[in-house]
Amino acid sequence: EFQPELKNMKNLYDSKSLWIGGPPIILPSVRIEPQLMRVNQFKEGPWSNHNLSMVHVHKTGGTSLVYAFDSLLRKGARGMRRTVYMPARREPGTSKIYGQRFEDSSAFLDGAVKYHKPEDWGEKDHTIFAVVRDPAERFISAIGQATGGQGSTDMGHAKQLLNKCLKETSKETLNCFIDMMYTNSTWIEVHFTPMVLEISFATIYKDIPVAIFPFTEVPNLMVELASNPNSKKKDGHKKGHRKSPVLVNMSSDDYDDEMLRKLCTIYKMDVVFMNHLGLTTKCDKFVM
Repeated sequence: EFQPELKNMKNLYDSKSLWIGGPPIILPSVRIEPQLMRVNQFKEGPWSNHNLSMVHVHKTGGTSLVYAFDSLLRKGARGMRRTVYMPARREPGTSKIYGQRFEDSSAFLDGAVKYHKPEDWGEKDHTIFAVVRDPAERFISAIGQATGGQGSTDMGHAKQLLNKCLKETSKETLNCFIDMMYTNSTWIEVHFTPMVLEISFATIYKDIPVAIFPFTEVPNLMVELASNPNSKKKDGHKKGHRKSPVLVNMSSDDYDDEMLRKLCTIYKMDVVFMNHLGLTTKCDKFVM
C-alpha cells in the first residue's frame, strides 16, 4: 500500500530534487567507553560500554538529541555526525547525492546491531534508535518549523507557506495546511514527511534493526546521553520561536473530526507503524 511513496522518494532523490531548502539528513553516533567518560551528572552509577547512533526524525525532539550526542564528545565519548544527504539550498537538480559521504554512511549502517552485552561491542557495531510521535501533534510542530521557526528561517518555502495558509485563527490555519498536504502531498518540506519514510531514507532502505522510542521517552533518552532532560532546543510555544502568535497558540484542540480524518489519511503509514509497536495516536479511530 505504501510502496508508491517509497518509490516517489527514491525518484525525487535520484533527480536531486528531494527536500530542497531543507537541512542535511544526518546520523550522529558515539562510542562510549566507561573508563574515558566524565561523570553523568543527570544519572547515578557508572557508564555502560555502548555504541549508539540515531536517526533524526524531524519534530520528535531530534534537535535536542543531536545536541546531546555532540555534548557527549566533550565528556569523553568518541563519535561524529555522518551525512546521508545534503539537499540543495534553492535550485532543484543541484543536491549532492550518493558520493563519498553517502558511501561512508552506508558502510556505517551495515554495522547496526541489536543491543549487546557491554563486553560484546565490536568497533563497528552500534545500536540505532529513532523517536516517533503522535502524527497529529507532530504535524502542528512541523507547521511551526516549516514556516520559518527557529533554525529554519533560511528555508525557501517558509514565506510561500505563510502566504498560502496563515489565517486569522489557529484552527483556520491548521485546516489550510491539512488541505494543502491532502491535495498536494507532503513532499514540499522535509518536516511534513511521514516518519516511516524518514527512517527508511536515513537508513538507506537497509534491512537493519532500529530501536523505536515514543516521544514521551525523550527526557529519559536525554538523561542517558548526559544532558538535561528539561532542555529543549526548539520549543514552539516559546516567544520568538514561531513566526506568528497564531502558530504559537496552535494546539491539538484546534482539530475537529473532519480535519483529523484527513490528516490521519495523509499519515496512515505512521499510524499503522505506531499501532504495530503498541503505541496509540489521535488517529486510531480513523485508521482501520
